[in-house]
Amino acid sequence: MLPGNGVEIGRFHLREGVSEEALFSAWTRMTSEYLSGEQGWRGQRLLKLQDGSFIDLAFAVNPAYSQSLCDSWAGNPACAAFLDLIEPVSIEFGTIF
Repeated sequence: MLPGNGVEIGRFHLREGVSEEALFSAWTRMTSEYLSGEQGWRGQRLLKLQDGSFIDLAFAVNPAYSQSLCDSWAGNPACAAFLDLIEPVSIEFGTIF
C-alpha cells in the first residue's frame, strides 16, 4: 500500500447459522471473480477479531475509488452471495498515510 491509497473498512457479524468456511468461500469468490478485475482495486483482506466479528479491508488506488468500488457491489451476484451471509455493523472510508 502506498500513501494516498484509499481504504474501505467494513465491520460485520456472521448471520446466525453461517459457517466461517461459507463466509471465506463467498469472500474469495467475490474478490477473485469480481473485485480483482475492477479498475483501481488494489487488494482485499478479511480479518477475524477476538470478539467473533469480522473486518473486510478493501484497498484502492485512491479514496474515491474505494467509495466507487463499494457502491459497485449492488446487483453483482458474487457480492450479493457474500452480503447474504453477513450482518453489517459499520462501513468507514479512509486514506493511507
